[in-house]
Amino acid sequence: MVNAAESISLQLAAVETPAVTVNRSRRFAEFGRAHSFFAELQALVKRSPTQGSITKTRAALTAGQGFNDSEDQKLATFLKTALFVNGKKSTRRFLKGIAKDKADFGGYCFQVIWAADRKSIQSLHYQRFRTVASGEMDENEVVSTYFLCRNWAERTKNGGIKEIPAFDPKNPVGTQLYYHADPSGDIEYYPLPDYEPAFDWIKCEGLLGQFHVGNVDNNFSLGNIMVVADPQPYTTPDGKVVTTAMQRKQFALDFKKNFSGPGAEKVMLLFAAPGTDPDKLAKLTTVSANNNDDLYSTYNALCREQILAANRVPSPGVVGVPGGASLGGDGNTLRVAFELYFNTVCRPDQVDILEGLRDVLGAGQWAGAEETLDALDIVTTLPVKYTYSESVIESVSTDEELRADIGRDPLPEIKKDETPPLTDAQKNLAGSVGGQSSIDAMLELLSKSLTTRESCIARLKTFYGLSDESAQSVVPLPNEQVNVLPGTQV
Repeated sequence: MVNAAESISLQLAAVETPAVTVNRSRRFAEFGRAHSFFAELQALVKRSPTQGSITKTRAALTAGQGFNDSEDQKLATFLKTALFVNGKKSTRRFLKGIAKDKADFGGYCFQVIWAADRKSIQSLHYQRFRTVASGEMDENEVVSTYFLCRNWAERTKNGGIKEIPAFDPKNPVGTQLYYHADPSGDIEYYPLPDYEPAFDWIKCEGLLGQFHVGNVDNNFSLGNIMVVADPQPYTTPDGKVVTTAMQRKQFALDFKKNFSGPGAEKVMLLFAAPGTDPDKLAKLTTVSANNNDDLYSTYNALCREQILAANRVPSPGVVGVPGGASLGGDGNTLRVAFELYFNTVCRPDQVDILEGLRDVLGAGQWAGAEETLDALDIVTTLPVKYTYSESVIESVSTDEELRADIGRDPLPEIKKDETPPLTDAQKNLAGSVGGQSSIDAMLELLSKSLTTRESCIARLKTFYGLSDESAQSVVPLPNEQVNVLPGTQV
């Protein structure tokens, strides 16, 4: 007989966007407990194959091939020598870093180092977005200071928290932080990424992966029932009564702590009534479920679909997710999807990044040089190009272009009035008696007006390899003596 049952199953708690609270003692705004939201969000994305692929593709397309800085040599030199990541010069890594933060969190930031003359900018240093906390806003909703910490969960270690003033071109001194974030209608101080509506689906996809790993570890056992003796009430030495219900609850909590979760077996715990046969206690029964593989596939597909929708991805192939257009037969469809995704998602990210750099550089060395800064751009090449059929390519290309396209060397150039080299067949024909006889017969036809002079010249050039000048010398003009073999009647 069973007195009570305690079901211990996988719980998929929804992802809640935490509130922003201002830590009055430390003067900064915390996003989540111990300002941990961005770190938790990054960990959540890492466990989702779909969202991870999307953010990496978005960042790569946004960063492109780097800055287009050819309009101004001074600006080009600055970008190549004054952009730093982790203390090392790297224009490419600087751009990739802020593009990745923009895709992951909806914002980016970097340190601005002013020169000693307080008139120009010495360098820009990439700052990881999740390491920054905003200071309090004033009455005009302006933040004048920020706080940096490598690990907010352990803020007392690794140097603790460091304060840094916000970028202020009116007070150009020391090191300042430029902080650029997309506005959010729900919270103050911090941005929310575009894929916020998919937070729950991202978590679900990650847990489904862990769930499948647990199934493999447990030999694909889908569920179990365990029967144990029902605890009896007792009184502690200090007179406190411990009831059966209290013991069941504590036992269930301990059991859940050690055996439940996406990576563990799913267990139902049953308490047996007093006097139950001992042979029936601590018995583990496996509960099998049929067709769950279809259920899991359905949830996986649903997660992927909702994550793609939240990220505004027009085709899965754009971000490397299986499904959608293929390179084999739907190249043009995939190219259109790439252009749509780039123009609606990645290009706005580029515009935000360029806007931040223009704001900073416009206040420093390039003050007043708006045309130069307006020309600053990011070079982007979409990974899918236009494709045409072979007949279209052949109809619009020269022989030289076609040979180059298939990797063949160009034909040797023939100068004007230069005789092309004779082929073996031409050499053999020209040096034979039959070849001479053929020429004589052709000239006889000409003398009888059965052919034209132009036709004879063309044949000599084509079949005997003669130059135009040589062919004309063999074929007489009208009323001229024809050179034929002796004894031949003309």
